[in-house]
Amino acid sequence: MMPIGLGDPIVLLDLKKGRRKNIIVEDKVIKIKGFGVFNPKDFTGKEYGDIVYLGNKPVLLQPPSVVECIKGLKRKAQIILPKDSGLIALYANVGPGSIVVEGGIGSGGLTIVLANFVRPTGKVISYDINEEFFKIAYYNLRVVGLHEYVDMKLKDIKEGIDESNVDAVVLDIPEPWDVVEHARNALKPFGHFVAYVPTIEQARKTYLELKNQGFYNLEIVELLMRNILVKPLGTRPDNKVIGHTGYIIAGRKLRD
Repeated sequence: MMPIGLGDPIVLLDLKKGRRKNIIVEDKVIKIKGFGVFNPKDFTGKEYGDIVYLGNKPVLLQPPSVVECIKGLKRKAQIILPKDSGLIALYANVGPGSIVVEGGIGSGGLTIVLANFVRPTGKVISYDINEEFFKIAYYNLRVVGLHEYVDMKLKDIKEGIDESNVDAVVLDIPEPWDVVEHARNALKPFGHFVAYVPTIEQARKTYLELKNQGFYNLEIVELLMRNILVKPLGTRPDNKVIGHTGYIIAGRKLRD
């Protein structure tokens, strides 16, 4: 395995507390909550799998994977968890070569999943009105090596979608119903629409607008998840359940 160099991504794993944090190896002192103050340049020459000490904390240097990168994202906005983002990508029927329009990039959690599905020949075109979100999302995409599959547009998607004949439109914005008509115009025949919202009222309003615009195969779903604990005296579900996070609304466009 090649030694770690400047510009390489690393997922730091605190072996005592299980914390994760994504970084890119650069020659500058940084401060990360839970990891302290350090210069990532000190990791150059080491290899993935090595254990280093930050203060008295043993930290594993990991190569990035999509799920671990999402768990350790640099955040400016709440992210969509892997349990939901994976299902969103499936409902959007995203695969290699797909052209996907995304509304609301946030910290890039869902963008990473979509970009991972569309590579090596597809593209995610992400709209947002917050330039600061683009900076954070781009950093996170660089960590996992997926930035080249994403184009970013500083524009309110409610004002219209510039692209046409796209495979899917995926939205994580407060008022997705305002984009349904734009999505219908941008999608190819039988293309997929998926939105993610936190409240059932938003889900209902989006569903009804999709129906009004002639979409079919309409669904609203919610996914709950809990971990399983494996211990010497027995195996059982964890008492902590990842309960309600959001509703997924999905539908397909009929041919024109």
